[in-house]
Amino acid sequence: MHGLSKTLIVILIAMSWTAPATAQQASAKKMYRCGTNFQDKPCDGSAPAAVAPAAKVVAPAVPEPTKVSAADARSAQQKQIRCENFSRQAAELRDRQKSTPQYAESIGVQLKSLETRMSADSC
Repeated sequence: MHGLSKTLIVILIAMSWTAPATAQQASAKKMYRCGTNFQDKPCDGSAPAAVAPAAKVVAPAVPEPTKVSAADARSAQQKQIRCENFSRQAAELRDRQKSTPQYAESIGVQLKSLETRMSADSC
């Protein structure tokens, strides 16, 4: 009795898998157009109408929200502060370079060094 119930369950599962396949085959019959009507039997020797396959519905891709860790946020904030400081220092050096022409060359070297650091830090 126990072996018979296992066999019956296996048969039922197999039938449940094949049922959708046979239903799909049944719906894949040729369709014939007779004037403005469609039917599954030819009428007056007309050719089968082209039936477009069902459109596949695809959900639009939704980007996942980017998660910013606390360390990344802190790093970005520190970089912004560095860039602001570099900009402020560069402005001060340019002002000093204009106001003291005797030191313009040495200030220009400092300014060039500061600009190199700014570009290395992507400011």
